[in-house]
Amino acid sequence: MKKRLSALLLALIMLLSLVGCGGDSGGSKGSPVTVADAGSTEFTIIYPAGASLEVMNTVNYLQQALKDLTGVDFETAEDMAITPKAESKEILVAVTDRDESAAAMNSMSSSGDYTVKVSGSKIVLAGMLDMGVQEAAERLIDDLTASGSLTLEGGYTVNGTSDSPVQYLPVFGYGTLESSYDCGDGADMLIYSADEAGFTAYQADLEKAGFTKYTDNTIGTNKFATYTKDNVMVHAMSLPAMENVRIIAQTDALLPAAEAPQTAAKVQPSITMLGLEGYDTSGSANQIGMSLLYQLSDGSFVIVDGGHNVDLAAEQLYNKMKELAPDPNNIHVQAWMITHAHVDHMGAVRKFSEKYAGQVQVDYLLWNLPNDVEMNGGSESEAANRTRIRTAAEKLGAETAKVFSGQVWYFADAEIEILCGVELVAPQSFEYFNNSSIVCSVTLGGQKMMQLADCGPLESPILTSLYGTELKSDIVQTGHHGYMGATSELYRAINPDYMFWPGGSRAYENYKDMDYNTWVVNHVKQNWVAMDQIITKILPITD
Repeated sequence: MKKRLSALLLALIMLLSLVGCGGDSGGSKGSPVTVADAGSTEFTIIYPAGASLEVMNTVNYLQQALKDLTGVDFETAEDMAITPKAESKEILVAVTDRDESAAAMNSMSSSGDYTVKVSGSKIVLAGMLDMGVQEAAERLIDDLTASGSLTLEGGYTVNGTSDSPVQYLPVFGYGTLESSYDCGDGADMLIYSADEAGFTAYQADLEKAGFTKYTDNTIGTNKFATYTKDNVMVHAMSLPAMENVRIIAQTDALLPAAEAPQTAAKVQPSITMLGLEGYDTSGSANQIGMSLLYQLSDGSFVIVDGGHNVDLAAEQLYNKMKELAPDPNNIHVQAWMITHAHVDHMGAVRKFSEKYAGQVQVDYLLWNLPNDVEMNGGSESEAANRTRIRTAAEKLGAETAKVFSGQVWYFADAEIEILCGVELVAPQSFEYFNNSSIVCSVTLGGQKMMQLADCGPLESPILTSLYGTELKSDIVQTGHHGYMGATSELYRAINPDYMFWPGGSRAYENYKDMDYNTWVVNHVKQNWVAMDQIITKILPITD
């Protein structure tokens, strides 16, 4: 479930400490409460006005779980719709306007804390994170089920801490919390309405808490910093155009090298775009998918996507690398990036792992997929694709790394700067799943390539508003095969001389004259369309 923090977090945090933690129970004795009896209940489930989707999911869960347990349909109501009365029997979910909810919030001191307790005639479920509220609800149901009774003792209290990595963060005291978000793969994000001054002050707080700065980066007016402590990584972002500071926490994160390595040149670097097996000049199924191959000057490679889960997609990658490699018996892929989990982009790594594991050295698989709820709710997407990609990485012996905006990944003389992904689009929905695409620049051979992948309509305005002229690049990869996604404004900011169009001739003819493509099509000196070709260009491109 996606996680959002209560809007009252900053006002309530650092007050009273927990009575217990990790699921401890305790509290003074009071009158017991009976949740339901003889097929009826006096309790109403109360939730806060303007409750988040996550809180409403918890309300729905609780209502169904109580019905399964008691056979009773529990009514639900918004807090402001019912006048608070001390004697009213209510199950309070999250931060309602009731005094009992406020008292429960005051009893917690850590971002990951939650509590479930009986307070007079109320059963209170509260958490600093909305995921904590869900955990409190689950604990209530578990305890009612285990006891075989529908009655709770007056002193019933359970205090716990969720497993979110944000629990290790110092409190951010420099702005209002907007929301929090589950970025997937164990990474959680807090979003605050705050400015650069708050970002700078928070860095000092991280260092006081024992975190050490690992890297930092500035792109235009945007600032990024990564800190580590033990197995916890914190990646903070100051984004003036979005008027917020975003803080990501993840445990056991694989981080990029802190600086570029020194490598000996063996070849002239190049970019190869490989035509895909779906190309058919006589049919109506436009070629989709993307397969890009960068050869670095030390002879190693970076692969981006690769196409479908079919033999041809894997074979042409392998054969091209064998052709280009200084030693065809020692093919070295430093990184394989999966821009998003659509099958025409992530399929080839699966087939490649089946055919060539053990024959090719692959160091890293780079990705940034949304959480499972978003993946299952996205267009042509499912959470199972995460497992499929991870399994392929394991077969290839590659370490899996989740990349974030503002990071710079160095591989030989290639510099990959991450510009947009899940963490900048969230908390907007990924129902249109192309909005989860990794957008990045690749600097190699003295030129910069803007890699748009399937850049979605939510990403284009984010990119232009955040980075503006910083997006200027020599080369651009056409967004989403020339379909809707990348805007004319984005292409104008990139202002490229050359373009690689990963699509078939039918797709090109259908979309080249669309209003979002006409400027860039007419502007570039050269536009290479993939079709069924394998196109290699030595860097720097001059023709």
